[in-house]
Amino acid sequence: MLNPDIVGLVRELGGLGYVTARVRPVFDGYDIGFLEARNVIAIKGMVRVSYDFDRRMLGVEGVKVGEVVLCVGEVEKVLDKLGVNVEDGVLFYEVQVRGRVSGVDLPKKEVKLGDRVLMGLVTDYVSGNPSTTRFLHVRVYPLWATWKEKPRVYELTVVYRDDKKVLMEFLENVEDVLNGFLQSLSSL
Repeated sequence: MLNPDIVGLVRELGGLGYVTARVRPVFDGYDIGFLEARNVIAIKGMVRVSYDFDRRMLGVEGVKVGEVVLCVGEVEKVLDKLGVNVEDGVLFYEVQVRGRVSGVDLPKKEVKLGDRVLMGLVTDYVSGNPSTTRFLHVRVYPLWATWKEKPRVYELTVVYRDDKKVLMEFLENVEDVLNGFLQSLSSL
């Protein structure tokens, strides 16, 4: 994102009920007293809004998908109100998801290394080039604490870059999409 008015963003988000970072004027501009590490400028419920000044990256993170989607909409409305053309300033949109899924038992892959038999448990699926604006990476691995249980619990991490519309649809249906993905893996 180009250089949005972060002070204005912080003030406007405060008016929408967010707990915001402290902004102090200083000789050459302003100083932001971040709420938490990782440049958090606003918090509402379990959603955090952050801004990385070095990378010029605005981020929204949270636990509940619906709250994150709502916050993204609020942030974009505030930026529009401040005269920031989001479409011109955004280089790419990215969604990162981490979740747990059970109900399937994925096949194990065994390989030999000398006299040992190794099981491939962590599985990566990648589509696209990680240096582009269209990229998908899914990693699936079992939680060791549930190794002897049936069904096992798996953790998934997803990094997904695409158009905003595609990513918002993915987020709104993330549980169904990831469960379908695991079901397709279990039938391999």
